[in-house]
Amino acid sequence: MEITYEGRAEFDAAMQRPLSRGTIMISSTDPLSIPEIDYGVLRGPTDLKLAIEAVRVARKFMLSGPMQELGAVEISPGTDVQTDDEIEAAIRETLMLPTFGHISGSCAMQPEHLGGVVSPHLKVYGVKGLRVVDGSIMPLVSTTHLQATIYAIAEKVRF
Repeated sequence: MEITYEGRAEFDAAMQRPLSRGTIMISSTDPLSIPEIDYGVLRGPTDLKLAIEAVRVARKFMLSGPMQELGAVEISPGTDVQTDDEIEAAIRETLMLPTFGHISGSCAMQPEHLGGVVSPHLKVYGVKGLRVVDGSIMPLVSTTHLQATIYAIAEKVRF
């Protein structure tokens, strides 16, 4: 988890390497139509456990002496929310965005029988002459901003 603290009495938490999986489905024969996207956020039990723990870690930070000197007060989910089930319900109720923006994995580079879309040579399974060279080939999100990683992917391609 990345817990961003910007000198305010609040924080944002972002899952850096989620294990939950969503789907992207073609919903029309119109090539310009938007596909149906289900991010599958917090479907996996590990992701949910990490999100709950992130709340606990952030609370500990906000209750530290220096933060208390600044007047930090818990507003959400609230000090009455303590159990894992209560924290889970609060997370699900207040989750603002399905993703923090580093989307990847929709064309995962992994064996086809495991749901992969491209080979280690970035060739799309079952489609002659088509390669995918972008962040969608990463089956797991890198724990960094994607630009440098995508440059490395581009360097891998040999035509």
